[in-house]
Formats: sequence, C-alpha cells, structure tokens
Amino acid sequence: MEYRRTYEVAQPIETKRSTGIGATLNAVSPLSTLARGYAIVTGAATGQVVRDAAVLGPGDSVTARFAPAMREASKAALRS
Repeated sequence: MEYRRTYEVAQPIETKRSTGIGATLNAVSPLSTLARGYAIVTGAATGQVVRDAAVLGPGDSVTARFAPAMREASKAALRS
C-alpha cells in the first residue's frame, strides 16, 4: 500500500521531467531551426555543412535545405 502512494506521487514528476526533456530536444532540433526561417547549406560534393561562404569556390554546388523543401544552387549564382 505504501509503495502505491509513492508511485502515484512520483509519476507526475517523471511525466513533467520527460515532457521538459522533449521540449528541450525539440528546441535544439535542426528541423526547429528550419521552421524558424533558417536554411542548412551543405556542399554538394562533400555533404558537409557550409559554415562560411568563403570556403566555397566559383561554381561550387551547394544544397540548401529549407523547412518545406531542398534546393540546389551554385556559388556563381550567389552574391558575396
């Protein structure tokens, strides 16, 4: 009987904790970043995330992932 009372009290705490962890993971998710209007740009040849446009050479192809879709472009079409 005592075990049951302890479990009933602890259960809401665990539910709140797991809900909080889920919210934190969702906040740092790359998909959440995309939903806020950002894009993730990767080099077409390497698949690596491009953190600085200066590492791209003329004609380098990149893939930009937006929330609803992905698009391909080359640096020749981009302005510095």
